[in-house]
Amino acid sequence: KEELQGILPVDGRQLENVKGELLKLKKKEAADCQLWPNVARTKERKKQKNKEIADCQTWHNVGRREEPKKQKNKEIADWQKWHNVPRREEPKKQTNKEIADCQPCYNMQENAV
Repeated sequence: KEELQGILPVDGRQLENVKGELLKLKKKEAADCQLWPNVARTKERKKQKNKEIADCQTWHNVGRREEPKKQKNKEIADWQKWHNVPRREEPKKQTNKEIADCQPCYNMQENAV
């Protein structure tokens, strides 16, 4: 017994404290083991959610990119159409003016002959 006394705790309170600490550690370890699957699932859910958000943003932006492009193309087409209308009318006006300007010349030539 004398040999064992040096190895064993001095009194029963120390033994109870050691047992209590060991029990706390076991409970904490068990709780941690139960949390790991939840942590993994939470991370997986978060990744999935982020991917869904990114996918939605991508599709949303694709629609927005195409919409202004269509709008811009329409504006260009409208601008070109209206830009060409005056050009088509200008030569007509110019031709009519030239004809009107030349008619007195023709009349003078006819009268001279």
